[in-house]
Amino acid sequence: MKVRGPIFFSILLVGLLVAAYYPKVKNAEKEAILMQTIIDGLNQFHYQPQKINDDFSGKVYDIYMDKLDGSRRFLTQEQVDQLQLYRNKIDDEISSGTFDFFNLSLEMINQSLERTEAYCREFLSKPFDFTVEEDVELSGEKRQYAKNDEEQKEYWRKFMKYETMVRLAQKLEAQEKEEEKKSKEELEADARAKVLEIYDGIFSRLNRLKRSDRFSDYLDAFANVYDPHTGYFKPLDKENFDMRLSGQYEGIGARLLESGDHTKVTEVMVGGPAWKGKLLSENDVILKVAQGDGEPKDITGMLTNDVVKLIRGKKGTEVRLTVRKLDGTIEVIPIVRDVVIMEEQYAKSLILDGAKEGEKIGYIQLPSFYANFNNRKEGRSCAEDIEKELSKLKGEGVSGIILDLRFNGGGSLYDVVKMSG
Repeated sequence: MKVRGPIFFSILLVGLLVAAYYPKVKNAEKEAILMQTIIDGLNQFHYQPQKINDDFSGKVYDIYMDKLDGSRRFLTQEQVDQLQLYRNKIDDEISSGTFDFFNLSLEMINQSLERTEAYCREFLSKPFDFTVEEDVELSGEKRQYAKNDEEQKEYWRKFMKYETMVRLAQKLEAQEKEEEKKSKEELEADARAKVLEIYDGIFSRLNRLKRSDRFSDYLDAFANVYDPHTGYFKPLDKENFDMRLSGQYEGIGARLLESGDHTKVTEVMVGGPAWKGKLLSENDVILKVAQGDGEPKDITGMLTNDVVKLIRGKKGTEVRLTVRKLDGTIEVIPIVRDVVIMEEQYAKSLILDGAKEGEKIGYIQLPSFYANFNNRKEGRSCAEDIEKELSKLKGEGVSGIILDLRFNGGGSLYDVVKMSG
């Protein structure tokens, strides 16, 4: 499947373009076009085409339900029973271009998030009684869905108690080394506050997922039926995939992190446009984004992926970031986008001392099997880079070479074959 990757992805993008630019098509019809395009593309180019029948439907159902609530913390068995009615009907919905199952799953997961978030807040608002022995199953694979709302509420009480207990134990251990001591009651309150902060962040991210994000998971379930290594990439995910494999992208050269309702700069990449401008700094909070002289868009509460879409862009274009500095001052920073090279993605070599005196061992680290699928002529290739590193090490007279593939997540099969030749 990897060899046909560029063809496969081009088919998906055609589906996206048709769905996005045909003016008379409604959202439901766009989704139907995209779904049908993916199924047709997979059955045409995958080595193992699938019959779209009840068996296929059941596999999609199982995979999607695992993506929707694999932890079995949010949905109840009563809700799952309603969704189960569609287990063998997804193939019929593919034919008719309808989404009754997906729509119902979306409605239920949103209701469940609202319900369980309320449980969290309720239980974390008052102290837990740790003198009572209780147990809670933490593994989603071993745990069954709660039968109803009442049983689910009891699960969340125990789960929040467990989360608080873990942090309380850590605080008690850490306090042994400190001079100023807090009471156990104060530490328990601090532990509950920390758990609340963590789960506020979790629920905030989950609640901000849009229909398009959930729909991507749904389409990914279709692709996963064909084999575990085939998946659906929405446009930004495809862009990120290409970026990781090629080691370069067009943007400003900054890494971002979601921090509450805001987006924070965690790193300004050396050599990138933002670094050259010397105005954007680590820990700056981005408040607004404008394209050139356009109207700034407030990004408060926006998912990081959506912020990234606004900031990335073609080489030579300008983006203006309104940021809040660590000292509280507000600045508008103009940055002209350029090609950003991620050197850490590429092969590197060095020489290690061998066991014998004077012995030299070559060492090459290869983070991924990278290649630029969109521009092979100008992009870098791991096969070509490894060939250069091998020649360099041989020229140094090494008696052996270590090729380190730990943490290598894969990549271009073409380059792997070429490299091993």
